[in-house]
Amino acid sequence: MVRRETLHMILTLCLCLVNIDAAPMDVQRRADGSVLLDDMLYSAEQWDSFLDKNLLSMESLWPKKDGVVNIFYKISDPGVNTTALNLAITAWEAKTCIKFSKMTESDERAEYMDFLLDKSCHAGVGYFEGQPTKVSLANCPERGPTHEIGHALGMKHEQARSDRDDNIIVYMANIKPGMEHNYDKAPTINFEVPYDYYSLMQYRDRVSHTSIILNPKESAGGEAHSN
Repeated sequence: MVRRETLHMILTLCLCLVNIDAAPMDVQRRADGSVLLDDMLYSAEQWDSFLDKNLLSMESLWPKKDGVVNIFYKISDPGVNTTALNLAITAWEAKTCIKFSKMTESDERAEYMDFLLDKSCHAGVGYFEGQPTKVSLANCPERGPTHEIGHALGMKHEQARSDRDDNIIVYMANIKPGMEHNYDKAPTINFEVPYDYYSLMQYRDRVSHTSIILNPKESAGGEAHSN
């Protein structure tokens, strides 16, 4: 289920101004031009726009009609864990204005979420006009499907928020070499929604009992740790 502490994420989604962990990976440019960064898959156009503007456009948001974001989806790989997927979908529907509708075989729409298995647990980020948003549930941890749907809705990781330094301390020295990009800040639009230290979209706060990476300041509402 969606955790209580993800209230900021739920409020943002219900306003439909949408901008939960998987093993970090290197940046991978694919043959079709798309780029896999950690568990987020960007189209070639999105990635190139980051180099110019460093910000996702509002066109990445899923359409809203009559107060509801109705997202169609299909399962294109028979190996997908439908039990885990249905639990994730139910969790999002229970707490947001988002409704998921499974496509029929005769449905020829171009924009939908496509659940499949593609080597690792990752997802495209946001809405793609004229093409599906792919969500791979391969080797996902327990809360992975819920997390990846968050990416497919347009969300980045919580620790990438533009206001993160006002809310958390990031101990860069404790991050595994080569994985620093997972903690880069982005010029996100936060819609005056408070930072959520317990968000499903945030990475874990430590890599061991003694090695802390993320430590909340008082404003983030988390419990501070000694480093």
